[in-house]
Amino acid sequence: MGQLMPVLKPSDYRKNDQLFFRERLFDKHSSPLVVYGFDEGSKMVYEDVLNEEDLSKRFQDIKQTALANLKALELEIIVQKLEDTPTAFVTGYEYACEKILDKAFMIEISRKIEAESLLAGIPYKGTMIVTDANSNLRMKFASVIRQYFRNPKEEPISDKVFLVEGGEITGMAGETFEEELSKHVIITEMPRSNNFRVDLQNKDLDDLLKDLNSSFIHIMNLSVGRKAFGGEIAYYISDNLELTRELVDQCNLYIKGIVENENVRRLFALTTDSEVKLTFYYKNQEIAPGGKPEFKNESKKWWQWHAK
Repeated sequence: MGQLMPVLKPSDYRKNDQLFFRERLFDKHSSPLVVYGFDEGSKMVYEDVLNEEDLSKRFQDIKQTALANLKALELEIIVQKLEDTPTAFVTGYEYACEKILDKAFMIEISRKIEAESLLAGIPYKGTMIVTDANSNLRMKFASVIRQYFRNPKEEPISDKVFLVEGGEITGMAGETFEEELSKHVIITEMPRSNNFRVDLQNKDLDDLLKDLNSSFIHIMNLSVGRKAFGGEIAYYISDNLELTRELVDQCNLYIKGIVENENVRRLFALTTDSEVKLTFYYKNQEIAPGGKPEFKNESKKWWQWHAK
């Protein structure tokens, strides 16, 4: 019998068969599956499961053994610049994608590219790509992964992008509802808190306001449908837009309009006991409703020029 290993498979793998050792990589229907079986070289062999009770009883032992075997594999991490952003490539190994399950390995990637928060893509078998979640590449990264997924060299796995913090997956972006948004928007859901992060790469204030509305509607529909929402949405505005007083004022007006909207409050009351909280960030610094934004081109008063 070969070595027990975890293997990543597409989200619909053996969708009509529930009695085998498997789980979601992330707690969403569109997430790829992690299946556990014996690597026989030319094929994977899966143990028979008698029933749900047998599956539940043996699952944790199977999983722990497989992850320990995965951790023992030493794979090379190649760091290259992708649009001036250090990006890690793990390619040419059968279990390259599965290494996303190895906490120590992902922490090592964090160290190599000097990033605390990571975005990871596992588009097809044998290829994992990881970059800094707070870099300028963030908004384009989902498109990069989709291109790899649509032109696979091996078995396709996932077109989603995963947020990794502290070596563990904490979020997933790229669900089907997101395809309807503009190319300037990425929505990431945080599973432990059921809160959301929205990244906006707009170059025009009017377009930004349109994308704010569309992203909020998507989050609202998604939350009401699942009846789960932590109450918080964090908007991250890129420096494609200049930080101006008008931008900050519009952010504050948007927050006020949402918080005071009785229909919105009634809808979210179905999903959370918390008050809806919106926060805007620019270059990772809060600009609304709190923060002390500094405006580059705003004229100073005469006394500010002479103040010591």
